[in-house]
Formats: sequence, C-alpha cells, structure tokens
Amino acid sequence: MELLSNKESNQYKYGFPTAWVGLCLIAVILTKFHWFPLIMLLIGIPFFAYALVKVKEVYDCGTSIKVKDGDNFIDIPISEIDGNVELSSIIQGYYRISFKSETKVGKHIVFHPRYQYVFFYS
Repeated sequence: MELLSNKESNQYKYGFPTAWVGLCLIAVILTKFHWFPLIMLLIGIPFFAYALVKVKEVYDCGTSIKVKDGDNFIDIPISEIDGNVELSSIIQGYYRISFKSETKVGKHIVFHPRYQYVFFYS
C-alpha cells in the first residue's frame, strides 16, 4: 500500500481554519463591521467546510485505491474512477478524483499529492 497523498495533520486541518475565522471575527469587531473582513469571513467558512469534508488521504493498492475516512479505509476499485485525475479548481495545488457512481466518500474526493524532495549537488 503506497501513500499517494500527504498525510493531513490535525494542526492544519483544524488549526488553520480556527485561526482564520478567529482573526476575521477580530477584524470585523475592530473595524466596526467593515465590509471587507465580513466578506473574508463569509468566503472562508464554506471553503474550510468543503476542505474538511472532501480532502482525504489516498493510498494505491494496485487494482484499487484506499481512501482514509476517519479511522477507516474505504476500498474503491480503479474501474470506478471516472476519467482522469484533474487539478482541483477550488483548492489550488490539490487533485480531484471523480467516481462513476456515488461511493461512501461521495461522488469525488480531493487530495494533496506527496511532496517530492530532490537534493541537488553542486
């Protein structure tokens, strides 16, 4: 089982959205409800909710992929993937996998590919 995506840490998954919403709320209060922090708050909340639900860890198992959903793994055959893996238009740098039919994780998932570390010698 080879990991295809980065492991999502709880610090990034919950900490960053909490800090974003908190700082936007502070900005809203300090600016006496100016429109710009309100828009940032209204854009951020649905974005982070989408990312929390759809971003998953993905593993390659040869004839299927395993998607980590909480503590469980959901096995999805490669034949269920609808077309190519494409870049996500909502979350930059992430990839989207669409499925032919509804699965336990939905009609699609989003994942961040593993980092490639390359050392250059001079």
